[in-house]
Amino acid sequence: MKKFHFTLSIVLVLTLLFTLALPVLAAQTTIDDWTWTEAHPLTDNALTLPEAHYFKSDVVSKLPASIMVSSQGDSREQNVGWDCSYFPQEGTSQGVFYFFAQLPQGLERAEGCPQIFVRVIIGRGF
Repeated sequence: MKKFHFTLSIVLVLTLLFTLALPVLAAQTTIDDWTWTEAHPLTDNALTLPEAHYFKSDVVSKLPASIMVSSQGDSREQNVGWDCSYFPQEGTSQGVFYFFAQLPQGLERAEGCPQIFVRVIIGRGF
């Protein structure tokens, strides 16, 4: 009987801890604004690359790895990933492509916060 009560006590404590921690685990940080870091200043959100054959990974390696984000008055540097769903899998030597930032889990843009993207112009574009 003591073993049953001990097990039941452990289950109740774990349930209580999980219930209290759940809102913290699900919390989202909302970005109010963002800017490029000093290491990667981009004019007009554009990156122009000379005409050459590029794969998606080549272009991503030339994009900023982080941005400065502001949330409720605090600013910090934040790593981001990049994606362009329509970039040709076989690569390309010219074109205009929009790469959108992929924010880490738990981070989202507030309503009114500008979209985080880079317009990549390869060669002469189209």
